[in-house]
Amino acid sequence: MNLCIACNNCRLSDLVGADIGLHVGKNFIESFSDRVYPAQIISLLNDHKRLGEKTGSGFYKFDNK
Repeated sequence: MNLCIACNNCRLSDLVGADIGLHVGKNFIESFSDRVYPAQIISLLNDHKRLGEKTGSGFYKFDNK
């Protein structure tokens, strides 16, 4: 069950974009610092320009159709 949830979160990140996820995550950290923490993987994806479908790779690789 947890694997399925993790895959859905990865897919959603690729659909929305890791750059958007990083921005939203920063807002969550500022607003709810006692309940959330930064996910380093999102920063790494941004650093390597793996933003999801819009760049052709993120957690997954996408074919240019």
